[in-house]
Amino acid sequence: MGHTLDWKNSGDPRDLVHIAVQALVEGRLVALPAETAYHVFASGLRPDAVEKLAGLAQQQQTRRPCIFLRSPQEARDYSPNLSRVASRMVYRGWPGPLVLELQADQEQSLSSSLPEAVRSQLLIDGKYLPQRVAAHEAIVQAMRLMPGPLVAASMVDPQGQAICEGDHAARAAGEAVAVVINDGPTHYGGFATTVRRAYMPPDRSGSHRFGDVAAHEPVHGAAGMHRQHLSQSDGGSYPERSIEQTISKTVCGKDASGDDRIGGIERLSRRSCSQ
Repeated sequence: MGHTLDWKNSGDPRDLVHIAVQALVEGRLVALPAETAYHVFASGLRPDAVEKLAGLAQQQQTRRPCIFLRSPQEARDYSPNLSRVASRMVYRGWPGPLVLELQADQEQSLSSSLPEAVRSQLLIDGKYLPQRVAAHEAIVQAMRLMPGPLVAASMVDPQGQAICEGDHAARAAGEAVAVVINDGPTHYGGFATTVRRAYMPPDRSGSHRFGDVAAHEPVHGAAGMHRQHLSQSDGGSYPERSIEQTISKTVCGKDASGDDRIGGIERLSRRSCSQ
């Protein structure tokens, strides 16, 4: 079992972040709390670490990895053809418990600069890059100190439920994880909502076309509502709307500009953190 560090009772949480960053730079895995579940992180510049992370997914200890961005603006670096609707999702849903699977197979995408072994583990169907912006201060501070992106996957128990407690994460981490930052129960609990947004080039008439939107694993109940503020240890707050409301308003309704609805949403399943 790796070293477990107590976030809430630390005299200076920055010391814990420095320990975690040092481990990441050395190619080791680190478990950090997000707003939803605890995640295992690896440096996106270390193919060996990302391979270890992929191994945890194969052993069903984590879910599929995604890339964590420093800010919503960074999404355009990885997905330069970001559509108008996808852009609204980015700025309305981040930071928060939302993973966007955006097309990132273009030559100008920053994903092309990632090591090939990392890129192959991240891209879905060879072109969709799952992306997220987190709000927990441990992740935010760590990303400020990292020379490149972070790749992470949510931790799951043997029943496939999200691991949302720090003590549980520490026990489940095992020898594969060097450092676990324990911040108690996560703010929402459960899995993030995942949405895939496809962009297709203009047709012969010059009109832009947009692919269907599929939203799965939507967070619900206490996990889904953003009317609660993050604790002081999280250091942030969310818009007063649920992720489902954000997606529905963005994709299926009219916004302030009067744009008509585009695309649709299919809610596939619901899961929450087992208490």
